[in-house]
Amino acid sequence: MKDRLLYFPYIRIPQTKWLTQTLLYWDQVSTIVPMEFIANPESLGPYMQRLVQEELVRQVIPGQYIHEIPNFEAAFGRYIADLGPALDARRTSFPREAGLHIHIEKMGGIGDMLVDQGLARSRNYPWYEVEPASANDFMSYLAAVLGQLPSIDSSPITDERINLRNFSDARPFSHAGQTRGLVVQRLQPLRISVLDKILPIPNHPIEPGVIRAFKEKHHEMLVDFRRRVERELIMAASISNRTLRQRNLEIFYEEAAESIKEIQASMHDARWDTVRGMVSVVAAIPGASRFFGLAGAIWNAFSGNERHALSQDFAYAAFAAAKWPHDYGLASRRRKP
Repeated sequence: MKDRLLYFPYIRIPQTKWLTQTLLYWDQVSTIVPMEFIANPESLGPYMQRLVQEELVRQVIPGQYIHEIPNFEAAFGRYIADLGPALDARRTSFPREAGLHIHIEKMGGIGDMLVDQGLARSRNYPWYEVEPASANDFMSYLAAVLGQLPSIDSSPITDERINLRNFSDARPFSHAGQTRGLVVQRLQPLRISVLDKILPIPNHPIEPGVIRAFKEKHHEMLVDFRRRVERELIMAASISNRTLRQRNLEIFYEEAAESIKEIQASMHDARWDTVRGMVSVVAAIPGASRFFGLAGAIWNAFSGNERHALSQDFAYAAFAAAKWPHDYGLASRRRKP
């Protein structure tokens, strides 16, 4: 289980309750930021700048890392070529619809490949305008493969439902993968229900500097409790009998009550009103077994590299269903990946 999260698909992370939750309970949250934004931090917006200044958010510069992924371009190119009728449908619809803009630094040679496939346009350097489904596929792929690198070592996290499909549609086909797949199928709804009930968070906007001070003071309590929740969920997911599995969780709720009260008391001491959290797991990132679809491309991006063993961690899904009233200068949801 990773202690770091890598947000996608956008450069700026929206100010939401789930962001506060991840900042508090995970060691690090990162986002994928091209070099030109590092040189011009004002383009990030004031709230994002404060997150970076307080070292709550790390900026991952894709141009410094994608060369470490041995089959970065080939694996995604093979995935696109194997789409079959879906590829034809994307080509047909793309001339009639607006694409999503993705920075050239994130894409390497994949941008030109998508242009050749009729799935992207290169009109406004340094951005590619990419057919929407292909853009969502690519940003999911990019976050997953970057997260596999030891120097980043992060689970992908997103607030866009469409990007989750790329992970939840993954299906293992080796014998070992089938066994692990059963555990994952049970773990997904468990993780959703338990994290919604257990992890306390503030119910109002908190300035980054205040979040950092609270996290530094209570880091061990917060992270240890989140890890405990995940361990209990994995144990519960291994129980095939639904009644016994539910009873196991009920016992855990009872045992966790004191820890929850302790966390809430610390937040109340900081004059925070609290609610329960909003982060949930939806799918497995490819590990020891091979996968179909986009998850297969993630596997193939590293296949043949004996020095790199893929993590068997999980992909986190976060939904920014309701923003706080204060926007702090965030761009609209139609921002560029």
